[in-house]
Amino acid sequence: MSDTRIVVIEVSAFEPLLREIIREELASFFASKQEALLKKECLYANHIAKILKVSKQTVYNYWKRGDLPEPKRNISGRAYWTPEDLENILKHQGLKTKFNVFD
Repeated sequence: MSDTRIVVIEVSAFEPLLREIIREELASFFASKQEALLKKECLYANHIAKILKVSKQTVYNYWKRGDLPEPKRNISGRAYWTPEDLENILKHQGLKTKFNVFD
């Protein structure tokens, strides 16, 4: 006959640890996604919005008021910027973002 023990542990005892683990995993996941976007040659408005954590409309507003340079155009006419364009603008003009992109 095996000796079986049942142990009861309250979930609240593990809650802070689980929260920290989840926070770290999500931060790592989003950092890798951001790095992948920055390695792209063409950053469209939706990519820039994801990187800056703003809406696509905010990206267009930055462009309209001159905070983003005039975009290049692909063969179908779609506007895009390079990672260098974005980095230069962020460093020199300090666009408002929810976190510092280029630390």
